[in-house]
Amino acid sequence: MYRKTIGILLIIGSFLVLVVDRLRDTVSTILENIIFGNSKMQVVNGIGGDHSYGLHIDMHLERSLVVILILGILLYISSRKETE
Repeated sequence: MYRKTIGILLIIGSFLVLVVDRLRDTVSTILENIIFGNSKMQVVNGIGGDHSYGLHIDMHLERSLVVILILGILLYISSRKETE
């Protein structure tokens, strides 16, 4: 029972965050500000901003959300097999 609910919440939540981040790029920007703060705008090797760190937080966010989406799908499928 709880696996099905948690699975549905993980699927819907990760999908919504993926869509919002793709459309507006706000989630990635908020995470960058939390992790790097004001130092992300320093110039490194003549390049300023996100590219100077070599860490593209949006790629890591999307990979994490895809893993959460797959986990939600697995929880949902395993709860369906348990009830049958």
